[in-house]
Amino acid sequence: KVVAFGTGTTAPGITDLGDYIFRNAIPGKMAIPITVKKAHDKLGFKNVAIMYSNNNDQMVGEHGIYEELFKKMGIDIIDTETFADKDTDFSAQLTKIQAANPDVICIAGLYQEGALIVKKDREMGMKQPIIGNNERSSRGEQDGNKKQEIIWLKKKSCKMTDFSLLPVIPPEVHRMVSPGRKWV
Repeated sequence: KVVAFGTGTTAPGITDLGDYIFRNAIPGKMAIPITVKKAHDKLGFKNVAIMYSNNNDQMVGEHGIYEELFKKMGIDIIDTETFADKDTDFSAQLTKIQAANPDVICIAGLYQEGALIVKKDREMGMKQPIIGNNERSSRGEQDGNKKQEIIWLKKKSCKMTDFSLLPVIPPEVHRMVSPGRKWV
């Protein structure tokens, strides 16, 4: 018997793999509805464009969660665009999304791609709020310095207009991680 403990694993079905499989992260099926509800309560959006990494099983699973949730809430998905992990140019996808003009954009991807998507989105003059979970907080253990650079890039690009998993973290953790910051 071997115990496996995943750090930051949010994909659907991880703990179904066996009796000794554990994770320390809130699964997407729990976190995503909370994130979307908070964003919807604040913004009242009626439609969304989704971007997701189609070569990453975790993000394909999260895309499915978003899609099912938006349909259940009666929110129109007016565009869906894909990308792959390690992509760096999102111009084609964002041009299509810009033409569709959604109320919000949802990203199911990891931080490297998420930051570049947001940066390009803002460079193109798009101002829609962005909803995402893992694109904000993943792979940091592997490359801490790069993660800090990406977070700085996103903060500069987003100007705090995005929603992420962070609002569901208990307030005492927020105070410890980011004193003085008000979370929506």
